[in-house]
Amino acid sequence: MKPTNIIITIFLLFAVLTLSAQDKQYSKCYEDNMAKGTALYNQGKYQEAKNAFVIAKECIGGNLTEAQKKINACDAKIKAQKEASEAKKRAEQEAAEAKKRAEEEARKKEEEKMASIMSGIEDDIVMEPEEEFVHEEFVEDVSTYEEDISDPVYYAEEMPEFPGGQEAMQAFIQKELVYPEVALNYGIQGTVLVRFVVERDGSISDVTPVVSLFEVCDQEAIRVVKAMPKWKPGKNYGKNIRVYLQIPITFRINYPSSAGSKRKRK
Repeated sequence: MKPTNIIITIFLLFAVLTLSAQDKQYSKCYEDNMAKGTALYNQGKYQEAKNAFVIAKECIGGNLTEAQKKINACDAKIKAQKEASEAKKRAEQEAAEAKKRAEEEARKKEEEKMASIMSGIEDDIVMEPEEEFVHEEFVEDVSTYEEDISDPVYYAEEMPEFPGGQEAMQAFIQKELVYPEVALNYGIQGTVLVRFVVERDGSISDVTPVVSLFEVCDQEAIRVVKAMPKWKPGKNYGKNIRVYLQIPITFRINYPSSAGSKRKRK
């Protein structure tokens, strides 16, 4: 055999071996990625599975039709997942909106119920513009008082008296009472029943609402009672004693003249 023919034969043999090795490599690429894609597909990782099948399709010597079928199957699953996610999101949004509507309806019903209850309470004191009230405090020498160790009582031979009497007390309350803005905004009306103790020196203590209306109204009623001047104290057997009293303080919106009823604290 001529040397030239030998060289050609060797070259051809080398080429055949090289192509065979490449075919095996491409075949392994296809098989590995198809196996990887199938495993990911079974785990529900459809996007990652699709990526593996795309690589398998690009490997020379593989079954392109089979790889494309796998890719199409992944696309269908991905689309279904997206639609399910969007449907879930819409359902959650609708549920949140329904809950919000239900809460709003419940709040409105509660406000209507409160307004109905408050409108049925008898108003004892009306917020009307009045002439400025001037009171004189009751002053008495307390130097001879015995040490106060007794509990307050609900009845005394001589009950405590506001300086000037009942009408003077109502005038004082009308002058001092400030309608809380939040109560005005919600249209809250009604009466707070306040209990307090008239001490042996005529001062006020232990002020508390026994019938509540609305927190800011309760606080305003307490403030007005605490601002009262000293009362004429109650007496038993000629001695000053501690006496419980209760007075109603009414909050009423006088709509025809509401502008004149709403005062601001100086």
